[in-house]
Amino acid sequence: MKRLTTFFLSLFGVGFISGIEGTLASILSIPIILQIYPLLPSSQPERFLLYGCIFLVLMVFGTVAISHCSRAPKDNVDQSFIVLDEMVGMMVALLPMMMTGQFVWYTPVIALGLFRFFDIVKPLGIGAIDRKNTPLSVMMDDVLAGAYSAAILLFLIKSMQ
Repeated sequence: MKRLTTFFLSLFGVGFISGIEGTLASILSIPIILQIYPLLPSSQPERFLLYGCIFLVLMVFGTVAISHCSRAPKDNVDQSFIVLDEMVGMMVALLPMMMTGQFVWYTPVIALGLFRFFDIVKPLGIGAIDRKNTPLSVMMDDVLAGAYSAAILLFLIKSMQ
């Protein structure tokens, strides 16, 4: 069971590709997340609810799995192989696109660029969350990076209409 959990936390092994694991996981998250869209209801409130439920399941699973499966000592919970948090962050970053249905080729590219910027630079409280070094903070710093990215992406989508 621990191997399966590690495989999932590493986003099917992507987290074990040294040096580019975060960026690669973020890129590979895009087609995975976009495959969810056709499965969502056409009603926007129901779409948001179901997308939110998927997000919550991944958040809870990721947080619990990190606490049970981390191969690290307690002083470094955020191991480089754990990249499920990147996918969860990208789910948040792509939220405006998923809710508005604005599927233009450059929208996920912009979301990816914004997300990676916030995830790497860690401004505006993201770094403070990251330094807490708990299973929840491993997930939450990417959620906040995704939220900042989503806010900017939503502004861009609305300004282009």
